Amino acid sequence: MNAYDKALSLLAIREYSSKELERKLIDKGFGKKEVENSIATLKKNNFLSDERYALSYINSRMRKTPEGEYIIYIRLRERGVENDLARLITHSFFENGEHIPYLSKALDKSIRIRGKEKSILFFERKGFSLKDINTCLN
Repeated sequence: MNAYDKALSLLAIREYSSKELERKLIDKGFGKKEVENSIATLKKNNFLSDERYALSYINSRMRKTPEGEYIIYIRLRERGVENDLARLITHSFFENGEHIPYLSKALDKSIRIRGKEKSILFFERKGFSLKDINTCLN
């Protein structure tokens, strides 16, 4: 199996950032040049997209454990998404209010378990603004 085929099999399971996929293929023993060529072909054929990965990651993360804009941005950077792209996607996600339903659901659950005051403090520590928290409470 060559690097391109291995990458396709990995991408069939879930999205990867370019850097994550590169690291994974190199760790599997493929040469750097072969990996670079495979990634370029995958991008050209739209099988690999850092933008699509970032959106998928944000939605998945927000469903499981909602976090604020800056924390999500840092997590994307840790996963190899370019600075400008990570900033743009996280900003537009939060600016458009796409995080509100996730925050609202998590906040409701947290209030039942911890109480209102502790929940507010918890989500502030998770990077959400008091404005967004209050929006979800009202």
